[in-house]
Amino acid sequence: MNAYSGSPEPPERANLRGFPKKAVPHGTLFRIHEPKWHPAYFGSKGDKRFDPPWGFRTEYGTCYVAENQEGAFLETFGRSGQFVARHLVDEHVISELNTASPLLSADLNAPKAIQFQVAADLSGGADYTRPQQWGKLLRDNGYKAVRYSASHDPSHAEICFALFANPPGEHHEVIDYVRSLSPPPASMPISQQLQDQIQTRWGITVLDADRLPD
Repeated sequence: MNAYSGSPEPPERANLRGFPKKAVPHGTLFRIHEPKWHPAYFGSKGDKRFDPPWGFRTEYGTCYVAENQEGAFLETFGRSGQFVARHLVDEHVISELNTASPLLSADLNAPKAIQFQVAADLSGGADYTRPQQWGKLLRDNGYKAVRYSASHDPSHAEICFALFANPPGEHHEVIDYVRSLSPPPASMPISQQLQDQIQTRWGITVLDADRLPD
């Protein structure tokens, strides 16, 4: 049996006609982010899963949202494992968003995505090289977003979207900013209720730094 190697490098200018697609929900979506960034900010630093690959970082940006608050939490803090430092959570806010117009996403969770040699590493692998290459290819083929499972959710139940817009920066024509979950300009900390839900379902606990295990 051949060793598993994950998704292949996508061919340049590949025709992805027939790739599974799904509409981005027009209802409420959630994003957890640092307060210095506007909720409608599309970044391109290359340090996130579907950011533009090297050489294209001035061309477009990516904004990451989730269908549920839990998915936004996992996508932001899940890499920390069983314990998350409270100061990291306190340094972020949660925002509630709508898409400003209908958007069509490439659905990496669809069973028929395997016809294009897509594997689960695009959603959950530690190396972002392939996801960024595939994200660019999907965008080049007309998709406005990528639909995928929150990378640190073993159940694959929490759904996230990587939205594309060009150039990098704020794009209010893509995201209709509803509200940061507090009266602006102040930002409400991520609620204790959400932290409790995360602890109950996934066993992830937010702790003060002096209580974190060595």
